[in-house]
Amino acid sequence: MARLLILEDDIDLTDQWEEVLTAAGHELTITRNASEASARLTEQVYDLVIADIYVRQGGVLVPDGGVLLISRLRQMVNLNRPAWWQTVPILAVSGGSRIAGGFDPLRTARDLQATDWMRKPFTPKDLVFRVGTMLENAEAAAD
Repeated sequence: MARLLILEDDIDLTDQWEEVLTAAGHELTITRNASEASARLTEQVYDLVIADIYVRQGGVLVPDGGVLLISRLRQMVNLNRPAWWQTVPILAVSGGSRIAGGFDPLRTARDLQATDWMRKPFTPKDLVFRVGTMLENAEAAAD
């Protein structure tokens, strides 16, 4: 059983993901913004993080999404953060493509050192496969 932290604002998607990922034997913590996700990361060790790059609150795109969370995990200089934050696998997901100014969410996630990325929509089966592969690769790297 792996512990997964999910940052996703779409309740319908998280309901679907929860069904398939718990059926695959994973324990989930679902959050709606980077601040909430960061708080959960200080309470428990996770085996994998799934972060939606675009997060909306009240229908408005806000900066408190996956970019902020991935930055907190990988980029911020913070001597008090747990060491596992630097190496936890991160799956960045986004339904968006490039927006004004040339911002490409998945390229940004890659540049911030997300482990892998998927563009929505994808099937639940694809998500379970990708999560399983990432967990296997992380376990092999730790050996």
